[in-house]
Amino acid sequence: MLPIDKTHGRDDMPFDGLKGLFGTQDKEPVADDFGSSVYLTGMAAPQGIGQAGVVIRMAEDFSPEPAGVCADDGEASAERFREEFLTRALKNTDSPVVIVLNGLHYAPSAAFVEAAFGGLVTVDGHSKAELRERLAFSNTDALDNETRALALHYIDGAAVA
Repeated sequence: MLPIDKTHGRDDMPFDGLKGLFGTQDKEPVADDFGSSVYLTGMAAPQGIGQAGVVIRMAEDFSPEPAGVCADDGEASAERFREEFLTRALKNTDSPVVIVLNGLHYAPSAAFVEAAFGGLVTVDGHSKAELRERLAFSNTDALDNETRALALHYIDGAAVA
């Protein structure tokens, strides 16, 4: 497993553009066992993973009940999550973006995961290699692992924009 700085707070971000975007500015660890539950999507660990550029706590920062695909489907849609959280984070830092899946009331649907993560390739034009290298997931249970696996599946299977 990779060493992670358990005291990383969201106000430690190395850029100002996203300060305050992801909820309150606290110093709580992302999860009690964060160091043992982060999975990098790529084969090699990016340098400085302990200094993650952005930590997106999906349940707290976005919604504990993600649902829908298009923005018209509501506030908790995949399109909104991709545009307002994932895309913005990837544009504003070269550091890894850690997505914490803990705390969701249920696993997001396959359609949500495809639109959010596959859309990074098909809509936003990110390369699959870049996403595998820069996205990391923190999870503690089987549902979280399933969501992570689906995200990787849809990134890998996405048609390049």
